Amino acid sequence: MNGTFRFSPRPNRASEIRWREWGDKPFEEAAEQGKLVLLSISAVWCHWCHVMDETTYSDPEVIELVNRDFIPVRVDNDRRPDINRRYNQGGWPTTAFLSPQGALLAGTTYLPPQQMREVLRRFRQLWMEQGDEINLQVEQALAEAGKQGELAPPSPSGTLHPGIRDEVWRAVSRAQDREHGGLGSAPKFPMFEALELALDLHLDRDSLPALAWAELTARRMLEGGVYDKVEGGLFRYSTTPDWSVPHYEKMLMDNARFALLLLRLYALTGDRSYSGGAAEVLAYLGGTLSDGKGRFFGSQDADEEYYSLDREGRGKAKPPPVDRTLYADGQAVAAAAFLKGGAVLDAEDLRGTGLAALQVLASLHDRERGLPHYHDGWGGGGWGLLEDQVAALEAFLCGYQHLEDPEWLERARGLAGLVLRYYRDGGGALLDMDGRFAPARVQPQRAELEAASGLARSLIILSELDGDTSYGDASRSILEEYADSYYAYGFHAAAYARAVDLYLAHPTVIRMRGWGEAGAMRRIILSSPLPRLIYIPDGNNINENEADGISGKDGDANEVHALICRGSSCESRIAEAAALAQALRISIDRRGGGKA
Repeated sequence: MNGTFRFSPRPNRASEIRWREWGDKPFEEAAEQGKLVLLSISAVWCHWCHVMDETTYSDPEVIELVNRDFIPVRVDNDRRPDINRRYNQGGWPTTAFLSPQGALLAGTTYLPPQQMREVLRRFRQLWMEQGDEINLQVEQALAEAGKQGELAPPSPSGTLHPGIRDEVWRAVSRAQDREHGGLGSAPKFPMFEALELALDLHLDRDSLPALAWAELTARRMLEGGVYDKVEGGLFRYSTTPDWSVPHYEKMLMDNARFALLLLRLYALTGDRSYSGGAAEVLAYLGGTLSDGKGRFFGSQDADEEYYSLDREGRGKAKPPPVDRTLYADGQAVAAAAFLKGGAVLDAEDLRGTGLAALQVLASLHDRERGLPHYHDGWGGGGWGLLEDQVAALEAFLCGYQHLEDPEWLERARGLAGLVLRYYRDGGGALLDMDGRFAPARVQPQRAELEAASGLARSLIILSELDGDTSYGDASRSILEEYADSYYAYGFHAAAYARAVDLYLAHPTVIRMRGWGEAGAMRRIILSSPLPRLIYIPDGNNINENEADGISGKDGDANEVHALICRGSSCESRIAEAAALAQALRISIDRRGGGKA
């Protein structure tokens, strides 16, 4: 049974506990045997999860108490984010006690052996004395919740307005660390959506303070201890405000998003430290977190002793293990990062890696089920999670624009249709999972704000690429659903602010026309740091009426040029790469890689 679980890579006895996988059976066992369910949520990259395996779950008395008095269930955070989202107690490892109905009774994080023994005895005694009463209370609470859920009307929709972005930016500004960069004090995580929002505001309003904060944050991350200067790659977060002392795990998602941020900063500023950092991060992903054939892996374990070694010392030591599981959301963002890197750094090998990553993602795409959350090389699991569908949808749209292959647009259409069909409740509210695949004791709940924002953003882009206004209507309804509650998220609502801005301000659409060599101009378009910019491939088929009244109209009809359009009219026709780069705020010189 325990062969399906993942424990600390160092010696431990945690496998001697008779762990069950999440499902109906362990809860049925708990009801039949009059026991509580002990839930352990762990992660393969988590240092304290490993410590708990090596100490607490290796303690003979703990092993005996758990096996005798509880039904132990072990959940991998990375593979089961749906369970983690509902039961996590503020970190990893999570230690929680559940009723046979799946109700959370109490929980905490790491427990050392002696404290764990005391807690196990106390909960066993409590359940023996009051189990029937607690069960009755839980049943009544669940029945009442079900009754309210049936009668509750859909949440009222709020009004979308431009001030939403300003309000979220004020929340970001209040939390900014203007000495070290980033948000807040410690622990300090790289809040990428807030950084992207800062660049949006600078490009829209020439906000130098917004740019300065974003650059300060990126530089401090690159120069600080949170970045691995020997092998490349960003560690998960810093335990100090100045980015000097990291938590040493490296995550695929974080690094792919860091690469995207650095690529945008390079395109905007022409500063080679950003292009060098982006290239290093992508090299780490392609060399350590990949099989070299387009398949990307979830994370690399934390090992403080290893990462304290210099290059020569690491060459002699065994590197921390890599979780070779593919996670759909991380795979999707990695594909987008490599495609973007291919354009911004003018590197065909990066573009090829992005294509390979996208093809691997497509191999997992099922037209009726969408994307599984993970694939371990043998099979997929965790179907029906919204964040995976959202990430894949964005990657397919990115693939269509970068590769100009209609297959990716067709996949995006199909996936968007599936999400809009299966991820809504009876009142139209967006849900975090497809109810067809909801796990035992878990019901779909309202989608998290960032996933909902990502979906709305992609639907707007799809509407422009596909010409189907129904996608734009769907994006509006999704954004309106959160318009009365986004403010409660503070700076965590940055993704929502960007999606609302895209909807209200409308995208800038660029089409290419004419015949001949258009590669250089296409790379400029795909490299632009501008917000709300959408490139529509195959612009040769544009309606001639759309070009009426634009500057430069009298040029050669067969000349390669870019049409920059907003709404139903096109503002300019640009036939020179330098002029196009200037219009799209590109500061990199293709000839030398530095500032233009």
